[in-house]
Amino acid sequence: MDVTLIETREGLEDAARQLVQQPRIACDIEADGLFRYRAKVCVLQLSTEQHAYVIDTLAVWDAELMQPVLGSQGPLKIIHDLSFDARLLREALITLGNVQDTSIAARFLGEKSLGLGSLLSSRLGVTVDKNRQKQDWSRRPLQQDDVDYLVGDVEHLFRLADMLHNDVTERGISDEVGLETQYMLARALAEPTTDPVPAWTKVKGAREQAPLVRSTLRELLRVREELAQKHDVPPFKVVGEDSLVAASLKRPSQPDAFVKLGFRGQFARDASADWMQGLRIAAERGDVPAVELETEPREVVPTREQRNRWKQRESALKAWRTAQAKARTLEPSVLLPGHCLTDVVQLEADTLEALAAIPGFGAVRVTRDGEAILKALRAASPVA
Repeated sequence: MDVTLIETREGLEDAARQLVQQPRIACDIEADGLFRYRAKVCVLQLSTEQHAYVIDTLAVWDAELMQPVLGSQGPLKIIHDLSFDARLLREALITLGNVQDTSIAARFLGEKSLGLGSLLSSRLGVTVDKNRQKQDWSRRPLQQDDVDYLVGDVEHLFRLADMLHNDVTERGISDEVGLETQYMLARALAEPTTDPVPAWTKVKGAREQAPLVRSTLRELLRVREELAQKHDVPPFKVVGEDSLVAASLKRPSQPDAFVKLGFRGQFARDASADWMQGLRIAAERGDVPAVELETEPREVVPTREQRNRWKQRESALKAWRTAQAKARTLEPSVLLPGHCLTDVVQLEADTLEALAAIPGFGAVRVTRDGEAILKALRAASPVA
């Protein structure tokens, strides 16, 4: 396969002209999420069946130029795990569209190992180097062995996609794979870029702690976030959550004590003043802001009656799904993916219209199994 490393505007324009004319292209992305505060696209690999383009997006990038290639009106993009790519491309101002996800097809076909390397090995007998999955792809310059590795992630995608597509077609589950692909893409594109829920409320048991403890945890999490942003590293590389909880409970009086609680390196030594200031602010406030105590958890806790009803409906629906999957020799997730099952269980009204409104459920499932699903639900626990 011919390979072009693109590091200039001229090269990017030429690649875009060539790629937008293709019926389909293979796509993969490398980022730096393990090394930076906010992950970004570092390398974009796009390939035809004869030619691979390795785009150094840190050297040259133009979202307006690449949107026609990567968007819904462009060529079919063959991708393995579209959610990761869609989220990262959104940060690069690209709305991904018109995709075929080999991981979704493999999952619906019942493959046990869904990693790209595993599938290439089991399906094609191809061994690819996956030892650089945790590499910092923001480092420059890219070496020839880097480029060789990057091409390995796209050059076999066409054959893999064709093999999986043939099996999907033969099993008669093309509609279901398409529905799941659309659902996963829409979910990835709709995810908020910032979390509106206060960070301290997501720590298990934090709400039940004494006011000063939760106030301290809130401030230490704030300090961690500020340090992570300042030093451009992921928050977990500043200090782990367990150490923050321990510090909130013990409230060290001396900077050196943070080391004993699991704080390491420069973030224990050089940032000791920041941690101590956080403790002082927490003590002055005495508790978290009242508005944050009133903030609803991410999931509203159901009543005992609701839980019992949902449990009965879930058991009935899983039993139906298992029996039908066995009878049709299909994976259970083809009949009803987990996210759909959860939504069906919690329906307020057991109607075909309500089923059709569930994201990712689809008209094909309503037509084929809608009445059977409603029958199973009604038998388990009638809607009041």
